[in-house]
Amino acid sequence: MLNGFLAFVIVLVAIACDGAAESTPTPTAPPGGTPTPVATLPPGVVTPVPFDLPVVTLSVEAAGGGAKKAVTAEVASTDAERQRGLMFRPSLPPDTGMLFLFPRDIQGGFWMENTYVPLTIAYLDQGGVILDMKDGVPLDRTSLAPGVPYRMVLEMEQGWFARNGFGVGSVVRLPASGLPVAR
Repeated sequence: MLNGFLAFVIVLVAIACDGAAESTPTPTAPPGGTPTPVATLPPGVVTPVPFDLPVVTLSVEAAGGGAKKAVTAEVASTDAERQRGLMFRPSLPPDTGMLFLFPRDIQGGFWMENTYVPLTIAYLDQGGVILDMKDGVPLDRTSLAPGVPYRMVLEMEQGWFARNGFGVGSVVRLPASGLPVAR
C-alpha cells in the first residue's frame, strides 16, 4: 500500500511540475550574454518565415569619441524587407538589430505594428550620423517620424543606445563591403 501511495505522489508532482514549466516563459541566455526575456506571441499569430537577410557587423561610436560598440545587424534593403522589418519576433539577442537602407533620403515614419519587441529607432544620415531617435511601443500603429530627412535606420532593443552611451550625433560605421544596394 505504501508503494502505491508513493507512486501516486510521484505522478502528482510530475504533473504539477510539467504544467508549471509550460505556463512560464523561460529566459534564454546566449553564451556570454545577459538573459533576454522570451515574449509569447498571441494565440493564432503565425510567425512568418524570416527573410534570408544579409548580416553585417557595424560599429557605433559616441559623438566626439569615447564609447564604441559592435553591433550585429540584419540588413533590409528592399521594400518587402523594410516593410516586414522586425515584425513577429519574440525577442532579439543582445547587441543585435536591423539596419534599414533606402536608395535616397526619405521623411516617412516607422511604426510598431506586429512588432513584439520594444525598440529604439535611430534615424541616420547618409554618413551614418544619428539625427534623431524614437522609442517604439510594441504593437502601436503611431507613426514615429524624426521630422528631418534620413537615409538609414538602425533598430535596436529599446534602451540599447542609452545604456551604451550613444545619442544624437553618434555615428554608425558601416562595413567597407558586404552591404546590399538599397532598392
